Amino acid sequence: MGIFKKPEYKALLLDIEGTITSISFVKDVLFPYARENVEKFLEGNKQNQKIKNVILDLVQTSNMEAEFDADVRKPVDENDIPSVAHNVRTWIDKDKKLTALKELQGIIWEDAYNSGQVKGHLYPEMECIFKDFQTVNIPVYIFSSGSVQAQRLLFRHSIIGDATGYIRDYFDTKNAGPKYIANSYLKIAEMIGIPPRDIMFLTDVEKEANAASEAGLRVMVVTREGNAPISEEAHEKFKCIFSLEHLVCS
Repeated sequence: MGIFKKPEYKALLLDIEGTITSISFVKDVLFPYARENVEKFLEGNKQNQKIKNVILDLVQTSNMEAEFDADVRKPVDENDIPSVAHNVRTWIDKDKKLTALKELQGIIWEDAYNSGQVKGHLYPEMECIFKDFQTVNIPVYIFSSGSVQAQRLLFRHSIIGDATGYIRDYFDTKNAGPKYIANSYLKIAEMIGIPPRDIMFLTDVEKEANAASEAGLRVMVVTREGNAPISEEAHEKFKCIFSLEHLVCS
């Protein structure tokens, strides 16, 4: 596999889940690990200042979410670990994209990666893709709802080894903004110093594709097996690919 000609765009921006790693890895490996270990992890590390700050953020988020979600408890204070853990499990079950939740998940996953209990999944073609884009000096960036920390961990401890050398920079909902809003993509373009029209964004989520397109980015939608179906309108609006091999072989 090789690039037949250098792409017209100047940067590649990639979603993670459903695009370069399988949804099943996140859904069946990472999420359950965090869900099963959250209370034990918080109780065992609550004296650590970094974890204290995360707990405070989770308490604040809990109080806000409890106003309109009856399944969410209002913790008495930062020492009410059972209530905080309950809320984390509730949010994981509902696949909530809350910054405090994503930050905690990243920390828990770091422990799992470092201990060798988890290896980051990447689709088979990704090593060649990364090398090909590196060869033609097109930088690769990541934009995921998972925290930057979690993103780095997945690449550092991936099944192809340490892949962080292929990634120029990472963006999440904290440093860029929500993935369904065009302004987030404009912010990324500004931060990397490349006009939106010169950035190719790949995602499996139709709403993200629409937001990026609205911001002026080039967009392809990845329709791998197991991904959520997209509308006929999206099929007509965007080029759809089922493997990133199509980036270099089309």
